Amino acid sequence: MKNAVFALILALSLMVLPTGKAESVTLSDDETCPSVEADTQAATVDVYQDMESGHAGDLLTPDIMNASSHGGSSEITATWSTIGSMWVSTDHAKSLPSAVRVGGTEYNVSSTRTWKFSDKYESNYVQLDFGSNQWGAPYHDRMTVAGYFTPGPTRPVWNTHDNIVISGNESFGVLQTVKFGADAPLQLRAHSCTQPGWATTFSPGIDVAAGKTYWVNLHYDGVAGKVKVAVFDPDNGWAQVGETVEADSVPDSDVKSLAKFGRCSPHGDHTSWPNETYSYFGHILVDYTIAAFPLLPDIPTLALHGASGDGAIHLDWTVAGELPSTATWHIDYYTQTASVYTATAPLSTTRSAVLTDRVHNYQWYTVTLHTMDGPTSILSDTVHVMPTDRFVYLPLVLRGD
Repeated sequence: MKNAVFALILALSLMVLPTGKAESVTLSDDETCPSVEADTQAATVDVYQDMESGHAGDLLTPDIMNASSHGGSSEITATWSTIGSMWVSTDHAKSLPSAVRVGGTEYNVSSTRTWKFSDKYESNYVQLDFGSNQWGAPYHDRMTVAGYFTPGPTRPVWNTHDNIVISGNESFGVLQTVKFGADAPLQLRAHSCTQPGWATTFSPGIDVAAGKTYWVNLHYDGVAGKVKVAVFDPDNGWAQVGETVEADSVPDSDVKSLAKFGRCSPHGDHTSWPNETYSYFGHILVDYTIAAFPLLPDIPTLALHGASGDGAIHLDWTVAGELPSTATWHIDYYTQTASVYTATAPLSTTRSAVLTDRVHNYQWYTVTLHTMDGPTSILSDTVHVMPTDRFVYLPLVLRGD
């Protein structure tokens, strides 16, 4: 075989973050993000509560809750009931980043509602039953419950709030809210018990902020005898908050087909609190078939690529997962010494752009692409590019036998 010589254009690149400060930025044209062919799949669960029923301020009733519930099994319907008082709310409503699959059907619901309960008073909760009899059968050796949770307490919580409860015959799994002192952090933790004697166990706490919405997981592992809690921040790329914490439970045990949400245990009212605070749930998922842990929605990802040109920066990007139909693109770029503005031409639906406005050779530019949902950046990625008119041509030699 004859030797073949090809010319390769090698553009210089350097992955070092400039230290200069961007003084100002500008939006590109508000072009709606094109629909995305998802490379990943919807979260598959056994029960999904989207909460999109009732009106703000309505007292939760079985009819309201069951109207927005999906799942169970062909023989058993998941049903909801109330103990005490909880309400429909529009506060802290947050949509999922992707669809949820239940029984072969996908649900992609834009969130406008949450469920609200008072932190001040005990024994106000809702109960989900997906069993076949009054004893909660069938039983499960593993189960994961997940959803949005906005903890409300701003004052000490010495008596512990059991906010999610998975009940068992020999043990149980609980996600608790605690705050041991006025200056102590608000925390979420796992709670369970061991045998003999139902000796209670507790995990270390995960620091959280009152009034902020998190994605929480409560996982019961009856095989290993562990109860685990994990917390994620949907406003920070779904990064995990702290570490996964665990409490010892009973090995080779199982739990019933029910779960509770709210202030689920009679641990006492906060009669000394001058004001009420409220906590909120949104988009509850229950998985007892696979019991995936951590249980997260399908989270889109954004990958931005940049290449040098003569007085230009060439960009293209890819997205895995589904984006909101209202999302728009926003590009910021700047040098170490000066800020610049994005080009005013509409961005291409091929997910590419060429920046030429105030772009000069031999200067490093930091370029950040944001996927915006209203004023919020839900995805972003950054590249560093130096425009140049100097290219190095190197021969590539392929040798045959």
